[in-house]
Amino acid sequence: MAMDRSPGAMAAVLTEGQEMQAPHLGLIDAAFERVAAGVPPRLLLTMPPRHGKSRRAARWAPLWYLRRRPEHRVMIASYSSDLADDHGRWIRDAILTYGPQIGIDLRPGSSAANRFDLLGTEGGAVMAGVGGGLPGKGAHLAVVDDPIKDAAEASSPTMRRRLWEWWQAVLLTRIEPGGSAILIQTRVIDLPALALAGPPPVAPGAEHAGEEVRCCSGSCSGSTRLGRPRAGPRARPYLCGWCSVRTPLPTAGRFSKRSYVRRALACCRCRRA
Repeated sequence: MAMDRSPGAMAAVLTEGQEMQAPHLGLIDAAFERVAAGVPPRLLLTMPPRHGKSRRAARWAPLWYLRRRPEHRVMIASYSSDLADDHGRWIRDAILTYGPQIGIDLRPGSSAANRFDLLGTEGGAVMAGVGGGLPGKGAHLAVVDDPIKDAAEASSPTMRRRLWEWWQAVLLTRIEPGGSAILIQTRVIDLPALALAGPPPVAPGAEHAGEEVRCCSGSCSGSTRLGRPRAGPRARPYLCGWCSVRTPLPTAGRFSKRSYVRRALACCRCRRA
């Protein structure tokens, strides 16, 4: 069926073409196609804000994955439990709305926004906030959407250390053998070390190499979100760097620093003297 091809294909069928598609969303689709095919990646998806990455990777893709693998468990986490629950509520409501078309249904009495189970199988989904505990909860697919709230939090060594500890000690220990971990984030800090370091528990012989799928504004059709014109350069260069160019710029500047200018001026004064 057309819906089995990719999350984007299923979204287009169920919404009768209202869900838009773009080349950068096709990259997300391809990543989840590999997961459903049994190739468990450690993947980092970095795209600028308002490009539809969370809607595709934390909503449509988990729904599509549960259709393909209804016996599996999905875990969705975000910087706050409220945002994670929003994703879970969306997926739950989509199952209630499109259940007959996608072939899955909710188990009676287990349909909360932060956790639900599928009827007739052990599959389902659980949602949680980053930093919280996940006792007794495992997953074949873990999707971490925006683990860092904003640039201020990203600049805090304490918050980054806590995030790293949670990633290592909590999330990765809940991945089932042969499972996948996918992290979605605007590139506010150098996240590859967080998302890709150290293989998750995988089945013998399975692929576990970390990868990164980057998308800057230029490769996203030159717009901020699916055709919307890009705003002018009103933000500071540092913020523009991680929002649009995907690479955080040092606050002191990348190519020239104030100290370089002072040295050059001092040298000129010496030569004149």
